[in-house]
Amino acid sequence: MDSDYTLDLQEVRRHLWETQVVGVFFPFMRRTLLIDTRTSPTDPPLIIVTPMVRNMEERLRSLQKLRPRLPKPESMALIAWPRLVGALQRLGVSDLIEERMVGIGGEPLRAKCREAFADLEREERRLVRRAITGEGYETLWQRE
Repeated sequence: MDSDYTLDLQEVRRHLWETQVVGVFFPFMRRTLLIDTRTSPTDPPLIIVTPMVRNMEERLRSLQKLRPRLPKPESMALIAWPRLVGALQRLGVSDLIEERMVGIGGEPLRAKCREAFADLEREERRLVRRAITGEGYETLWQRE
């Protein structure tokens, strides 16, 4: 079940459609869906899952390492996604991301988008499984 946090979906969609680099971060997973629409003759658009960063400066440094041939982005946004990964699809956000990436980089980007979404889903399932089994968790109290 998704959290009851409100999202300004219109604002999310606007950033995804207009901003060069968008990081959709999942706080409970500590992961970010990084979308970089900048291109060059040797660098296609990029969509990957990366570790979450603490701030915009860290994200800029990580982008420079990932894509050293590209200039600093003209526009950048970080979007907190407090819901489950499946909500990206239910709310039409994943379709918008695919549409934008395919429009910029062609049909091969559709598979890259779906691969990134699948990575997020696998990570979410892994964390849920760990929470259920208690792996990596400590109890607050024990039964006597």
